[in-house]
Amino acid sequence: MQSPATSGRIAIAGRTEAQNRTLRSMAREFAYSGRRFGGKSFIGCGKGLIYAWKYPGAKVLVAREERASMENTTLRTLRDEIVPRDLWAACWRETKSALHLPNGSVIDVQGLDRPERILGARYGMAVVDQAEQLSFQQFEIVNSCVMQPGLPWHQTLLLFNPGGPDHWAFKRYQPDLGDGPRSNPRFDADGRPFAEVAHVLPSDLVDLLTEESRRRFDSLTGVLRDRLRLGLWVAAEGVVFSESWAGGRYVVDAPAEWAAWNGFPPAHWPRHRAIDFGYANPFVCSWWAEDPDGRLWRYRELYHSRRRTEEHARLIVRLEAEELEALRAAPECDEQWERANEHAAGRLYVDLTISDHDPEAMATLAQHGIMCTPAVKDRKAGMEAVESALVGDRLRFVRGALVESDGGLAEEGAPTCTEEEIPALRFPPAKATSVEEAERESPMKKNDHGYDALCYLLCTRERVWRYV
Repeated sequence: MQSPATSGRIAIAGRTEAQNRTLRSMAREFAYSGRRFGGKSFIGCGKGLIYAWKYPGAKVLVAREERASMENTTLRTLRDEIVPRDLWAACWRETKSALHLPNGSVIDVQGLDRPERILGARYGMAVVDQAEQLSFQQFEIVNSCVMQPGLPWHQTLLLFNPGGPDHWAFKRYQPDLGDGPRSNPRFDADGRPFAEVAHVLPSDLVDLLTEESRRRFDSLTGVLRDRLRLGLWVAAEGVVFSESWAGGRYVVDAPAEWAAWNGFPPAHWPRHRAIDFGYANPFVCSWWAEDPDGRLWRYRELYHSRRRTEEHARLIVRLEAEELEALRAAPECDEQWERANEHAAGRLYVDLTISDHDPEAMATLAQHGIMCTPAVKDRKAGMEAVESALVGDRLRFVRGALVESDGGLAEEGAPTCTEEEIPALRFPPAKATSVEEAERESPMKKNDHGYDALCYLLCTRERVWRYV
């Protein structure tokens, strides 16, 4: 690459089709994923410099999750491999952590651990290195800042080492990130590509590793080999229910005999509610019916964020009124069940409602006739109860049970129902001390609201029945 001080231009060439596609793309979002040492940082930083050099006055963001982590990674690539030395010496502003080019363009190097540094800024392009470390909220902050006026196109360029298939990026760009170096663009209203993907193949050896380093790299095993050597988006080690969940065999269609009950479980099956309160996090109310063999069927689920408990309570009452009418209209409905529900003041009879311990939320539900039993909250016991129920084949999650989809959660790549949570639950990484290692005995607290409700049901139900 020639110095722009002498040539007036910057030229960076890719060595693989994935790299060249990344350089060419003008899509609004571009995800470049794949194996470690696949040249992702080099191409990303290089494209940022090309953009800044081509469009005078442009602002380009080069970012990672933490500013401190950039010193020996992204910043070093930009300084030592991309920007010519004379240009760096003349244009780098240490106090502002920015490269001020002679044409008025600026390359802003920031960590997203201090989002206030970019809020309010307007960039023509953002290059995010190690984007797998970002939360969806951090991505949204960056993406919302890529809107500098007066430029012919804008791009958020995301550089990923692969994570798990439950990661928001995999969900946002799949199936493109799944298996190969292809481009499968999505188009905006103007017909321009909105999102494109490039994927580094294991054979794309564009690194300059020593033979010894290459041997160590090739000797990786397990999930590290799958992700860093092969570039695959695979589940991490430490999955809580990896064996017992068995690929989601518990997610089933409603049994054919439910048709006689207008699509609901038979009226004589006991019913339970399990509730986990939330607002920013989802509020979950799952309805479970127990068959004569003791198996629990989750046949309906309310899973929604950013609604008040009052709204959820009214919806629960309405849904159960509809269920009650459907059951009463069923040809199988008998006189005994009819009388039982008359005693319930015309409401669907629910044997037990178990909830989280929010007194205000519980009081709100009580005002609508939904009386809650406070849950037994023991994460280790809850995990063991779920594991036992799965191994004992005592749980079923009926497809189509979700009352309504929460578009906000879906957009974030977060779970939208309990059966999406369970296979993604992870143990915390093992730590150095025996006390911290003991924390592996329960899952991490993340995206577990439907799971928590299930734990409440299994643990509390057993205790209530034992002592009543």
